[in-house]
Amino acid sequence: MRALYVLLTISAILGLIAYIPIRIQISVNADEKSVILKYAFLKMILYPPSEKKSAEKSAVPKENNEKKEKKLGFDFAIGLWGKCKNEVFLFLSKFTSYLVKHGIKIYELNISGYFGVVDPAYTGMLCGAIYSAVYNFIGKLTAKGILKKYGVNLTPDFDNECLKLGVYAELRTRFLHCIILLTIALKHGLRLLKIYRKRRKEYNNG
Repeated sequence: MRALYVLLTISAILGLIAYIPIRIQISVNADEKSVILKYAFLKMILYPPSEKKSAEKSAVPKENNEKKEKKLGFDFAIGLWGKCKNEVFLFLSKFTSYLVKHGIKIYELNISGYFGVVDPAYTGMLCGAIYSAVYNFIGKLTAKGILKKYGVNLTPDFDNECLKLGVYAELRTRFLHCIILLTIALKHGLRLLKIYRKRRKEYNNG
């Protein structure tokens, strides 16, 4: 009976871990660029890197690669692509399909800013093109259920030549989806690495 309670407790904990959403907040504008990862009460700043990490990275001495291999040429790239293109297309198909259906949802998307060119007529034409492209993109995301809520505040400036845009997006996924996507990437990545090593060996011996 105790074993059953332990099993149920472990299952509940794993279920809770898989259920809690992972949030990725991306903010890009002229003054600030940041990427923040949040999971439950945990918070990690992915970008910009801290000053300590940057200093440690710059302090690591570069090692000289003494092992000399045959310089890669265009013929190597063509041959490699011929051998691995099917695997690449298969990976992109599976990864993209799962990503769209289950992987990541855009919980919030805000696009703001102002723009203008020298000629007011061209600014008007640019305004129509930008709004058409933005709302067409948002419409497709909403129709597929990827985007939950959004806001667009783009203002044309007919008097000045300017461009200042800002984007804020909050992406949400779950731990289970991350594991599945990582498994797909690892599986096909190992296959591609094997193809690369085989092709490199053939190229060096040729």
